Amino acid sequence: MIVHQYMIQLVGILKLTEDGEIEALTDEAEGVKFGTTDAVTVAKNGVLYFTDASWKYDLHDFALDLLEGRPYGRLMSYDPSTKQTKVIARNLYYANGVEMSPEQDFVVFCETPMMRCSRYYIHGEKEGSTDVFIDRLPGMPDNIRYDGEGHYWIGIAAVSQNCTNKNKLIYPPLESCVHMDASCELGYGLK
Repeated sequence: MIVHQYMIQLVGILKLTEDGEIEALTDEAEGVKFGTTDAVTVAKNGVLYFTDASWKYDLHDFALDLLEGRPYGRLMSYDPSTKQTKVIARNLYYANGVEMSPEQDFVVFCETPMMRCSRYYIHGEKEGSTDVFIDRLPGMPDNIRYDGEGHYWIGIAAVSQNCTNKNKLIYPPLESCVHMDASCELGYGLK
């Protein structure tokens, strides 16, 4: 119980030192505390990109966030050299999962109830803008990873009842992992 209470108090981005010490790096942005800090990816320059799935609800009440259906999620960056936390995308629907592109020019993040993943451009011509990376997934995405071989792997936490029958024709083994290659072609199965 003590560990549980201690961990609840440490909602945010934590660093585990080589000595086993836990250091809280950040727990708020723009004066708003994190509610459900979810995923993190680190750029080569050391900047952390992470999601706060919901600033309104904590992990124990995530279902309330989904049922309320409002965009309380945020995508943020934390620069360890300046110790600054910035909100780079807001009004997201349960932002759950984030991954860096191989070229380090954008991050992809999931919006669970919207059954989509979006892309935020870090560098280049589209810097600071967001667009849809993949939409109309067969269910609710619950994280995304790049495998270094041209594929993004998306965990599907729950299959949409509206999509189940029609998607069985398109995505036969819905129980397996869904993946998408760098050209954004959706696939399924394990490599």
